[in-house]
Amino acid sequence: MTTLSQHDIDIITAQLGRTPSGISAIAHYSPNGIPQVLEMETWVFEQPFPTPLLAVQ
Repeated sequence: MTTLSQHDIDIITAQLGRTPSGISAIAHYSPNGIPQVLEMETWVFEQPFPTPLLAVQ
């Protein structure tokens, strides 16, 4: 797992169309260096997050 950089956050924000929250690490990058799978915190906004991994792109 890779920790988040500001560059990763900027890409994920563009992918989701909103500011991301609850991401603990990047689980997988594409060959071009784009985050594709996010490792999520187990609690987000004081509520359980239902899945430990989230696919984006």
